[in-house]
Amino acid sequence: MGTRVELVFTVVQHSRDEELLKALIRVFGCGKYALRKNNLAGDFIVNKFEDIQLKIIPFFDKYSRIPLWTILVHKGQATNLWIFQVSSEQRQ
Repeated sequence: MGTRVELVFTVVQHSRDEELLKALIRVFGCGKYALRKNNLAGDFIVNKFEDIQLKIIPFFDKYSRIPLWTILVHKGQATNLWIFQVSSEQRQ
């Protein structure tokens, strides 16, 4: 068995904000909307590395007041959780 690491960007909102989350798909030109099983919340999910690298990260670099931001990465069933601080300079 091998180990797999996956980078995922997710925004979670109450299900009444479904249109807001679907608008993020149009704004970023990527991602998908998924309604949770309990129908109380929905997710905007981007799991394609290139989309996160070329669309999501540049957006936060441009519009975030904080130049350093946090990426949460989990392994397996979220049994291990790491937090990496990534700046624009480190990614280049």
